[in-house]
Amino acid sequence: ATELAVTIRPRPMPVEVRGVHVTGALASLPGKLQEYVDLRRHGLNTIELDGKDEGGEIGFRPSGVPLAARIGAVRSFYKPAQVARLAHANGIYLVGRVVVFQDPLLAQARPDLAVRRRDGSVWRTSAGHGWVNPYDRRVWDYALGVAAAAANAGFDEIMLDYVRFPSDGDVADAVYPGRTSVPRGQLIA
Repeated sequence: ATELAVTIRPRPMPVEVRGVHVTGALASLPGKLQEYVDLRRHGLNTIELDGKDEGGEIGFRPSGVPLAARIGAVRSFYKPAQVARLAHANGIYLVGRVVVFQDPLLAQARPDLAVRRRDGSVWRTSAGHGWVNPYDRRVWDYALGVAAAAANAGFDEIMLDYVRFPSDGDVADAVYPGRTSVPRGQLIA
């Protein structure tokens, strides 16, 4: 078998970004992405699409991140390669948004990865959202696995969002377990 050498060249970002934010749920509606693409005639040149949102939901099945399916985070809202082809065929720059540390689904399913309360329970915001521990590299690997899957599908750029500590709720009661001794990559393998 002969391997083909493929050179991937990044598409240039528009000089002036004129875009819309699209949630995974919106992208799942028949014809909705095409409606956004059709806004090109009015100057739209960028779509920012949720790959992983602040609820922990992932809009597609990311290859290489089996934990996402195991914890019920995968929502088949769209096929990322199809979305990328549609965007690129219409001259649209496609940004994938990946929320990193606010992740109620991962915090609930894997409390060992969550920000904790002093009593050992999962810490939550005043709105009831769990966050995962920014010190735990397994959490980093999880988010980066989702980001890599979107990039490999053809997204032009990945925007990591909520790359911070929680600020809503009783942050004085938040406990961040120390760095993990688990080797990098073990969580998503």
